[in-house]
Amino acid sequence: MKASSDLRIDEGRLVPQPGRAIANGTNVAIFDLNDTRGVAVAESLGERAIFCKVNVVDETSVVEAMTRVIGILGLNGGGYGCTERI
Repeated sequence: MKASSDLRIDEGRLVPQPGRAIANGTNVAIFDLNDTRGVAVAESLGERAIFCKVNVVDETSVVEAMTRVIGILGLNGGGYGCTERI
């Protein structure tokens, strides 16, 4: 499997590289339950990134976050990735 320039392969799984995505002009939304880490990651990526506190097993939480992302960043495509094993 070939990864795009915004992904890398780590232990047989695709891992997003949001810094590369932003460098290529992509907006990035960071979803996590951990406010401290999520905010820090988004801030380190700059103004093209936002953080949303999301419980991905709660449909309402995901819908609310996606609505926020679309309202702030717009949406012309999409993708997802986990940076850690869940």
